[in-house]
Amino acid sequence: MTETKSEKEGKKITVNIRGEVLMQAIKLRQKRELEEGTVLSVTEVIGDAIREKYEREIGKEAVEQ
Repeated sequence: MTETKSEKEGKKITVNIRGEVLMQAIKLRQKRELEEGTVLSVTEVIGDAIREKYEREIGKEAVEQ
């Protein structure tokens, strides 16, 4: 689990990267390696998955307000 604070609002959002999100990150890594021809670190891809999930959560909060 990763916790991040939004710099704009100072809110804390917890991102769960178990299960489906982690599997998507691994698939994304494999796809990017095939397309780009470079080896990516798992950390980089998981970071991308966390960032994407975080941005979705921020979007949900904006819609709710």
